[in-house]
Amino acid sequence: MNRLRLLSILFVALVMSALTSCSKDDDDSNPSSQALLTAKEWQGNKYLIDGDDMSSFIDIDQMYWKFNTNGTYTMRVDGDSETGTWELTSNNQKLLLDKNSADEVTLNVLKLTNTGLNVMYEDEDFETGESYTVEIRFIHD
Repeated sequence: MNRLRLLSILFVALVMSALTSCSKDDDDSNPSSQALLTAKEWQGNKYLIDGDDMSSFIDIDQMYWKFNTNGTYTMRVDGDSETGTWELTSNNQKLLLDKNSADEVTLNVLKLTNTGLNVMYEDEDFETGESYTVEIRFIHD
């Protein structure tokens, strides 16, 4: 009888273990790109031009970017703010800002994690016409 009772207890323990280990995976373990982007406000951390760090020449840490789940954003730089619209395109590899407006711009998303956002775009010097690459790195505040 003791052996039967021991087997019953082991069977119950095995079933309970299987039920708890087979629970639904946590969906937040791999959040979507949109969830990562809209989770918190991003703060500027580094500003690169053609790979050269220019952060010391500007107050990059005074740049804040908040993406809202409704497709709008607010960017604050040195107390001034700007609003617009955003969407992720090209399999979340591009960030399209202010679609169908005069201010439309597409940023390449180099990195998007729960702690960092790196974007890059091509710009042009108005005086010389030369183009250069700008990379801005953000972190969560």
